[in-house]
Amino acid sequence: MKKEIVILGVVLGTLLVLVIMVGGTWLSLKPDVKGVVHEMDGSGFLLNPISKDPEAEFPVYTIRVTEETDYSGEADSIQNGQLVEVWGKQAEGLVDAGRIHILSKKVERDE
Repeated sequence: MKKEIVILGVVLGTLLVLVIMVGGTWLSLKPDVKGVVHEMDGSGFLLNPISKDPEAEFPVYTIRVTEETDYSGEADSIQNGQLVEVWGKQAEGLVDAGRIHILSKKVERDE
């Protein structure tokens, strides 16, 4: 009986470690913010949220881009109107972009 309890403890411990690892990996893959590029300048751009509800209010993020920012996706450079995902350090509506994934070349918006 004691041997079975030890084996059960090892199996449950292993499952717990796997759940923690998978959860951590999933959280690191999820972008910090996602939206449409708007009002670009030399140091970054504004990121408008994607909203199907015209009455809902969502935050607009200021994305700061540096030489260390990594890019991937549909286009070689960022332009107004593109749908992007951004990973980075976030504080009070400002995101220092570590990685930007460009999801589309252009997005048509209803304004």
